[in-house]
Amino acid sequence: MRLRHALGAAIILLQGFATVAQAEPIPPETLAADRRSCVAACTQQGLALARCTPYCNCTFKQVGEQFTLEEYAAGRTAAEQNQPPPKTLIDRMTAISKSCLAGMK
Repeated sequence: MRLRHALGAAIILLQGFATVAQAEPIPPETLAADRRSCVAACTQQGLALARCTPYCNCTFKQVGEQFTLEEYAAGRTAAEQNQPPPKTLIDRMTAISKSCLAGMK
């Protein structure tokens, strides 16, 4: 009986650690580097720096607020492997992009 309770408690603790790990925020330096890459890519498309900077700032601020490190890493890994990210990730990024574009009008 005690073994069963101990195993149950261990499982609950492991689930708690998994939840904490999943909720780890994206490091600010990662977001800053990706924001700079966003600005560079945007201006290379011929858009003005004055337009690209607020859009990229908005985008990566929201990404930092809405994504965990695990989710963000999954998207980056997919991109690096030339694979599409999970659909839910695409949907959330699209919503962020639309929100930031709407705020610029």
